[in-house]
Amino acid sequence: MHQVHLKEAETLLAELIEEAAGGEEVVITRSDGTSFKIVPMSEVKATPKFGSA
Repeated sequence: MHQVHLKEAETLLAELIEEAAGGEEVVITRSDGTSFKIVPMSEVKATPKFGSA
């Protein structure tokens, strides 16, 4: 697990996203102690709706 403070995450966002994409758990912590986790989302495929044409 990789944990960084919000100020540091602002400058390293692209690198943190790449780490999360590679399976690494990335946690960002604010100064008030609140934590957030960056996780990759699965690809969502668009499905046509009946009558949308």
